[in-house]
Amino acid sequence: MCPAGGPIQGNYFQGWNYFDYETQALGDALFISQWIRDWTAPCKILEIGCGSGLALKRLEEMGFESYGVDIADWAVHEAKKKMGSERIHLCDIEKEPLPFQAPFDAIFLSAVFEHFHKPYEVIKKLLPLTRKGTLIFIRTANPKSLTRQLFKQNWEGYFDYSHYGIEQVFPSELRKQFSDLGWKIMSLDTDSIWTCNGDEVAAAFRDFYSGDARFRLFIKEFELGDFISLVARRTV
Repeated sequence: MCPAGGPIQGNYFQGWNYFDYETQALGDALFISQWIRDWTAPCKILEIGCGSGLALKRLEEMGFESYGVDIADWAVHEAKKKMGSERIHLCDIEKEPLPFQAPFDAIFLSAVFEHFHKPYEVIKKLLPLTRKGTLIFIRTANPKSLTRQLFKQNWEGYFDYSHYGIEQVFPSELRKQFSDLGWKIMSLDTDSIWTCNGDEVAAAFRDFYSGDARFRLFIKEFELGDFISLVARRTV
């Protein structure tokens, strides 16, 4: 078991936080790669928190020049098998310099932003690796979601001990912070992500609203989904 506040290592991916990491990561990789491709042609791209490298590998196959970092030894070892040792690095970016040459045309963080103690300080740290026009893609949990308000401390976003910054990444704060840091929000949406839950009440509620188009529209309109998808472009 991972101790509260302990390092993210192999057991985090292999049973502690995921029932089946590779299956979930593959599904995420397909979603993320298509999402990015919808916004940009193949380019030089960096993933922060690359895990085992499935999304980077998929993007590489689509023509992107892909690089990645992760804090976990196990993840970096697996990603290097797919991408090579020159493209993947072990790095705690809240404490260490990033080992890459600027600029990148795009940067993405999927299910990573909420793990940082100070998420917006990380965005500041990434600025030297960007240029005017660089795109950033973020998928992160939404602590203002309807289910967070209903389930309170039983919300899935709190199940992961390493979600240190989760209370800082809600939609209005993302808009403010990114604008202050010289980014223009191109798109910000929320959606339901946790469709499976061991709690019968939570599962029944999600079954209800996932099957009702009117309720899904309500969730989208008022940014009450469990997960946030943000695309921003650097303007300065």
